[in-house]
Amino acid sequence: LALIRAALAARLPMLCVCRGAQLLNIALGGTLIQHLDESDVHARWDLPRIDRCHTVRVAAGSRAEHYTDRLIA
Repeated sequence: LALIRAALAARLPMLCVCRGAQLLNIALGGTLIQHLDESDVHARWDLPRIDRCHTVRVAAGSRAEHYTDRLIA
């Protein structure tokens, strides 16, 4: 949350996907519904983290590509 708030203060662009979008929501004062159905892969803590992640591909020539040197993974 501190990193998101620092990025907001510095007016840096952010691509927030899945949990990142949830954290951005919290940083901006939003709330979450904290219960996930057991069938949701995000709630499957018995799975490796990589199986609960999303792949993001940045298109060549896009505005997002301009910022890929600043990505934090």
